[in-house]
Amino acid sequence: MFTGSHGNTVDARLIPLARQSAEGNIAPSAQFSWGSAILAATYRGFCDACIKTGQREAIFMGCPLLVMLWSYELFSFGRPYMSVAVAHKDDYTDAVDDRPTFGTRWCYGPVHNVYEYFTEAFESLRENEVRWIPYTNEEAILRAPHGVSILCYRDEAYWMTRKILVYDIFFEGYNVQRVMRQMGLYQQVPVPVGLHLLPDVHTEKRQADNRYHRSMHSRMIPWIEAWSQALNDVVQETKAYDHNTYEQYMA
Repeated sequence: MFTGSHGNTVDARLIPLARQSAEGNIAPSAQFSWGSAILAATYRGFCDACIKTGQREAIFMGCPLLVMLWSYELFSFGRPYMSVAVAHKDDYTDAVDDRPTFGTRWCYGPVHNVYEYFTEAFESLRENEVRWIPYTNEEAILRAPHGVSILCYRDEAYWMTRKILVYDIFFEGYNVQRVMRQMGLYQQVPVPVGLHLLPDVHTEKRQADNRYHRSMHSRMIPWIEAWSQALNDVVQETKAYDHNTYEQYMA
């Protein structure tokens, strides 16, 4: 979930935590927001990829799997062949958290040698060729009539939060107010400005002395503590998406 700067490795600091998770040794009081951490790492990966200059630098860090699954749901090209459109009853167990997920359907028929086709198709993409709202309850029923894993929606209350995403020494803006259409909700036009972060936050690295590390840790504390109020600081919108806003945006 957290690929490193070498492209095919993970940070060694994550290994003990992964072992604890696998063995179920994490204390009940510990609260880890894996989803927001993965988003933060992936957003940082996007930023680094945009300024990549060396041939030996990793093309993309973060969670490439998340980006691929997201693209498979929204775009009809460059994705695996879907041989199983609906979850079979054999995919279910008695545990409600072990049911099929939205990503289960893409476990078959991986694609190969489609980069050129994908980039060409993406360049000519039209608005009506995008599946804008792929994670509704209706979509879940279509692909898994007996229900998807409860983990898919367990933290739904946090989807509309306006808190800064935090992972390691990185923090990234989470600007759901700019992609309301993907939530099936009304999108303001002009699109609201996102959370502002200083430009130098994307240059933070771990190659420094202990004094810098202590300073960086103190800078992270306010963002981490702010998550205790994550459910009290959310985008308040109940109005359904209006396609006229798309026309306004493109005008």
